[in-house]
Amino acid sequence: MKPAVCFAIDIKKSSIVNKQQLMKTLKLCKEKLNRQFKKNIIVPFDIRGGDEMIGALTAFSQVRPVIEQMTETLESGGLSFYLGVGIGYVENNETSIHTVNGSAVLQALSARDDELKQKGEEGKVWQQGARSAVFFSSEEAPASSLNSLYLTILEKKHAWTKKQREAISFLETNPDYTFEKAGKELGYKSPKSTVSYLLARSQYLRVKAMEKSFDDLLIYIGEKLEDRRG
Repeated sequence: MKPAVCFAIDIKKSSIVNKQQLMKTLKLCKEKLNRQFKKNIIVPFDIRGGDEMIGALTAFSQVRPVIEQMTETLESGGLSFYLGVGIGYVENNETSIHTVNGSAVLQALSARDDELKQKGEEGKVWQQGARSAVFFSSEEAPASSLNSLYLTILEKKHAWTKKQREAISFLETNPDYTFEKAGKELGYKSPKSTVSYLLARSQYLRVKAMEKSFDDLLIYIGEKLEDRRG
């Protein structure tokens, strides 16, 4: 029995999506996830039923990066999705998505199918107006805290303007650049003040602090699950 986070994806409106594009994008997503998070994967991401993908990992600090990679790859391929994230344990040594079992797996499937797809009382709150929907579920951890914090982060990011996203993306790609240098590279007339203004208006530092809080909470949950396991 190992503490784990399981991810269960189902593509929205898959019956009307181009099948070739669907499989191409799912395969690309699977390959990226299995390559990028190889060290921490306990159940490799794999496709099931033609429009689902499931996988699990043991590194609780990597939950947000996994979701971000999924979102970027799938939505870039024109796909929207339901994602259930289950927190708990994997209770056997199986590494296949068809045979793995445990509370993390059951909670991920329940989050996706019961709360998101079937619009359960809790799940429907977290998918209003969103292209894709993510829901955390657990009997071992405060999933409501994770859901509320993650949704707040998303709302902040979705409110960013194109110019704010441009500046933020450039600075994150070039962390050694000063505001002055970044602004010049981006072609701003007042480089330093424009970059500073864009970051302030986007509440960038607050968003980064919230992301750290989210990651820290998941790390703490992982440590507590490990302690309970004995």
